[in-house]
Amino acid sequence: MCLSDGVSLFVNARGQRLSRFGLRYLVAHRVAQAAKTAPTLLTRTIGPHTFRHTTAMHLLQSGVDLNMIRSWLGHASIETTHGYVELDLDMKRKVLHATEQLLPRSATSRPSWQKDPGILAWLSQL
Repeated sequence: MCLSDGVSLFVNARGQRLSRFGLRYLVAHRVAQAAKTAPTLLTRTIGPHTFRHTTAMHLLQSGVDLNMIRSWLGHASIETTHGYVELDLDMKRKVLHATEQLLPRSATSRPSWQKDPGILAWLSQL
């Protein structure tokens, strides 16, 4: 990434523009260091793209419009953005809670999706 005056924003040890390989190396190095205190990191594939995906998910979970996320990621098509963002189980639960308000129910019964734990398990597979 270069600033408007052509100066690189991120540089390597030689003062040159940081390449994608350099960035991948830095992430791998930091993940290896972090894995010393959080060994579960070794069971995951974490690279520069992970940060991009995670940021998109946090924006979606914060209520940012999908088209704004598309623009922020620099995608020409919103279909491309769908590959970065997916509804997580907590977001699905919030939607189900919101629909409860629309459905009539008796004071003694829980919503049908809460009676069947298999529904949430099924939703987590989507």
